[in-house]
Amino acid sequence: MRLFQNLRRYLAFSVKEETPAPMAYDLWAGQYDNQPDNLMLVLDEQLVSAFIGKIPIESRIIADIGCGTGRHWQKIMDRGPARLVGYDVSANMLRRLHEKFPQAATQLIQENNFDFLPDNAFDLLLSTLTIAHIRDLGPALSNWSRSMRPGADLLITDFHPKALAKGAKRCFLAGGQQVTILNFVHPIEHIEKICKSLQLEMIRKEEICTDELVKSFYEKQNALELYNDYYGTPIIYALHLKKSYAVN
Repeated sequence: MRLFQNLRRYLAFSVKEETPAPMAYDLWAGQYDNQPDNLMLVLDEQLVSAFIGKIPIESRIIADIGCGTGRHWQKIMDRGPARLVGYDVSANMLRRLHEKFPQAATQLIQENNFDFLPDNAFDLLLSTLTIAHIRDLGPALSNWSRSMRPGADLLITDFHPKALAKGAKRCFLAGGQQVTILNFVHPIEHIEKICKSLQLEMIRKEEICTDELVKSFYEKQNALELYNDYYGTPIIYALHLKKSYAVN
C-alpha cells in the first residue's frame, strides 16, 4: 500500500476558507471509507490498533466520540463489548455507520455540546481524529470525564497540534473543489493539564513524526519540499489515560 499517495491532498498548506466540521463531514461521508492512501487514516489505524490491543474491551460499555463511519468498530465488536455507542457531529457519517452496523446505537452531537452524556456510564471512551474540531476543549473533556466510571480508560488520537500550528490542514475534494476543515490548535501540554485536573492519569503517549523512515514515500509523490518543511515535526499523536479510582 502506498501510504503517502496524494500526500499533498491530505497534509497540505491551504489558504482556502475553512468549513465547520459538521458541514465538511456531511460532504465527505460518501467517500470517507474509500481512502486507502489517506496518510492520517492509515497512521490513525496503526495507533488505535496498537493502543486498543492493550485496553480491556470484553463486557465493557464503550463510547466512541467522533465515531464517523465506524472505522474502528469492527475491531471493537470482535472483542465482545457489552455496548458500543457512537456520537458524531455529522448526520451523513452516522448514516454510513448504520449501513455497516444497522443495529448501532448512535447520537448526533449538536454544537460540540456534551452535556447530554450520562453520568458514570462508560468503561472506555474513545475519540479519534476529533479533538481539534472542538473549540472549547475544557468543558468537553470535563463532560467526557463525568461520563466515565472510576478506572475507565480514555483513548485520544488526532492531528498533532504542532503540525496544525505549522500549517497542516485536513482537506478533501468534493465536487472537484478542495474542502478544508476548520481546526483548533490544542497543544498536548494543554490537553494533559486539563486531563490531570479531571483525575485522568496519563498511561501512554505516542507521537509519529516525519523523518527518514517515511522519506521514500514523499520522494515517490514528488513532495520533497513538503518533506523538508515537515521534517522532525510530529503529525499525529495518541494518548491513553485512565480515570482515577479516588473519590474527592
